[in-house]
Amino acid sequence: MIGNMGYFILGACLVIIIIKYVKLKLSIKNINRQIRFIYDRDTCVQIENNVNNRHLKEIINIVNSLKNKYLAMEDDLRKKDKLFRETVTNMSHDLRTPLAITTGYLQMLEDENLTDEQEGYVNIAKDRMKYLKDLLEQMFEFVRIEADEIKLEFKIVNLFNILRDTLAMFYDEYEKMGGIQCIDIPNEACFVLGDKNAIMRIISNVISNSLTYGDGKFSILANIKHKTCIIKIENSTRCIEKKDINFIFNRLYTTDKSRNSGRTGLGLAIAKKMIELHNGEITAEYEENTHLFSVILKFPITSYDQLKD
Repeated sequence: MIGNMGYFILGACLVIIIIKYVKLKLSIKNINRQIRFIYDRDTCVQIENNVNNRHLKEIINIVNSLKNKYLAMEDDLRKKDKLFRETVTNMSHDLRTPLAITTGYLQMLEDENLTDEQEGYVNIAKDRMKYLKDLLEQMFEFVRIEADEIKLEFKIVNLFNILRDTLAMFYDEYEKMGGIQCIDIPNEACFVLGDKNAIMRIISNVISNSLTYGDGKFSILANIKHKTCIIKIENSTRCIEKKDINFIFNRLYTTDKSRNSGRTGLGLAIAKKMIELHNGEITAEYEENTHLFSVILKFPITSYDQLKD
């Protein structure tokens, strides 16, 4: 009689354990479903804390607290980013007039009979004014891209022709640096869907970066591979290290070795933003043994069906 009672109690305990296990499993699946929902939709919804298990309650509370902390950080970053854009925009507008006036006075000074020393001071002042003007324009352009205020006019364009036209604009600057070691652009057309002016801006920014930080072995290479137009702009440089590659497309980033070059650190960031608007890609490579630095631009080729449309 005692043995049967023992079996009965053991069986009852086993049933209770199974029921609790099933409830716990269902609760975990429900929590997982809610977390997946929140993650996929980036929603402000909190995980429902209606479980009976003390440990699960604690996990839910921690996850909800982390969610609230993340939302607060995101909101703070959004406000700071908006403040940054407004500050740059206001600063750009406020400084345009005094910059133009100062540049005008410097041009007037050039017409005077200046000594070599005075002329040198005027040229230094002009260079500083040009740097400040370029900085303001690039910062203003960057915040406009960030705020999605730049409207692009997409058309079917020949990317390699745009590359040739842009390259011609920098002919004199390349000559001052010793010329281009290699230019390899196919004669065949490479059609992409894009805004011509924006693409010229992308290529110009990369070339300007190459001329600023490069010290020789300039090359412009282009080809078509896997339905992609690829442009590789290459140069040797001592101003970069392997560790910089992951950061050079960040806004206002300049390498440790190039901080005194008088550059804004926005050129490649603008190029990255613009090429992404074309569903393209920009990457960089650096070979420490040869000191060769390359920026690779990739644009998807427009298909024949898109050309017909």
